[in-house]
Amino acid sequence: MLQQLIKHEISKSNYNIREDVQSQALRALEDFYNDIQNYQDTKNAIMRLGINVSVFDKIARIKESYCEPPLSDQHTYQHHRKAIPWTESEDVRLIAAVLKYSASDWKVIASYVGCGRNSSQCNLRWNRVLNPYISNKSWSHEEDMKLLSAVQMLGRTAWNSISKMLPGRTDAQCRLRYLFLSQSGGQSHTSRSTKSSENSEEETEIPRKRRPSITIAPSLSPSPMSFGFF
Repeated sequence: MLQQLIKHEISKSNYNIREDVQSQALRALEDFYNDIQNYQDTKNAIMRLGINVSVFDKIARIKESYCEPPLSDQHTYQHHRKAIPWTESEDVRLIAAVLKYSASDWKVIASYVGCGRNSSQCNLRWNRVLNPYISNKSWSHEEDMKLLSAVQMLGRTAWNSISKMLPGRTDAQCRLRYLFLSQSGGQSHTSRSTKSSENSEEETEIPRKRRPSITIAPSLSPSPMSFGFF
C-alpha cells in the first residue's frame, strides 16, 4: 500500500516523469518512511531527482503523525457533520491510520484521526477520495460498455456491486457516469469526464429507499497482477 501511495503522490505532482526517476524517488521515500534514511538526505535526494518537494513533505507529515495525538474536535459536528469538508490534516491522519491498521477496523481508524470524525466518514473518505487505487482518468469506451452491462445485469441501485466490476472506480463514480450516459442517450464520450470534486463525490447520496445503505463504501484493492499504497 505504501508503494502505491508514493507512486500516486509522485504522479499527481510530476507529469511525464521517467520510470527510472520514479523508481529512485520511490526507493528513497520508502527508506525514509522505514527509518533507513534520514530526513535531510531524503529531501536532498528528492530535490536532485527533480521531484516536487511536496511529495516528500506529504510522506513526512504522515510519518510525523504517528508521534502526535488525535486531532481535537474544533467543530460542532453533531448536526452538520456531512457538510464540513475534510482538512488536509485530517486527510494525513486518515492515510497514516490506514497504513498502520489497514482499511478494516474503521472504529480504530476514526479514533486515530480524531476531530470528531466517525467510522462511516473515514470509510467513505478513504474509499471514495484518498485510496490511491482510485482512477480519476476519463472513462474509456470499454469501461462505459462494462458499466452499462453491469447496470443491465444488477439494476440501477446496486452501485457497490457494480463498482467491483470496474477496477479503480468507486460506487459514486459509477452512478455519476451512468447518469451522464443516460442523459446522453447511452453514448460514450471519452473526451468528457464526470469526475466531481472530492468532497461532493464523497457525499453523493444514493436514494436509500431504492438501495441498501452505502454507509460502508466498497474497498478498492489492486488486482492480483498489479499489487504492489493521503
